[in-house]
Amino acid sequence: MEISVTGRHLDVGDALKAHITDRLRAAAEKYFQQAVEALVTVTKESHLFLVDCRFHIGQGISLHSHGKNDDVYAAFEMAADRAEKQLRKYKERIKSHHGFRRKNEFPALPAQAYVLAREEEPADSDGETGDLSLADPIIIAEAKAEIPHVSVGDAVMLMELAETQILMFRDIKNGRMSVVYHRPDGHIGWIQPADNEEGGGLRGRN
Repeated sequence: MEISVTGRHLDVGDALKAHITDRLRAAAEKYFQQAVEALVTVTKESHLFLVDCRFHIGQGISLHSHGKNDDVYAAFEMAADRAEKQLRKYKERIKSHHGFRRKNEFPALPAQAYVLAREEEPADSDGETGDLSLADPIIIAEAKAEIPHVSVGDAVMLMELAETQILMFRDIKNGRMSVVYHRPDGHIGWIQPADNEEGGGLRGRN
């Protein structure tokens, strides 16, 4: 298992790195035999420590957990406990999920993810700041990503396991690029190109 531990606004010492590595490796090996990658980020904000854990398990599978406390070890334990619950939940879901019993992974397309800096237009004559402008966006971060080739139900499962608000996927039934997302009303939204081959908008489903 590959575990990367980085610090923001603080130096993560060898003792904390060893503790994080040992705890997460034990949790991952408890549920999986295949290789698992983990990225842990420890951030200091004022008097609080924020610990963010991200797991990559096979193709198209990501899990996410986090913890916050004024003690860095306590913050990590919160994140680790949540990560272990997510790993257990994932293991239970795949045991009963269709099409997920051969390699414990989904086919996925390689992709690139970017973080764009938020830019505001210069203030007008009244001193009010203009709207967000992304005509020429500034990329402040980029990372490799994957677009899973799955059913709508599997896409919702992956979104929930990753604790993300939106997920792009390729619908296994028709090959179309689609999106599922959490709606403000608590339902799940689903958007994909319309059946009309000539185009003509998108359709959304709950």
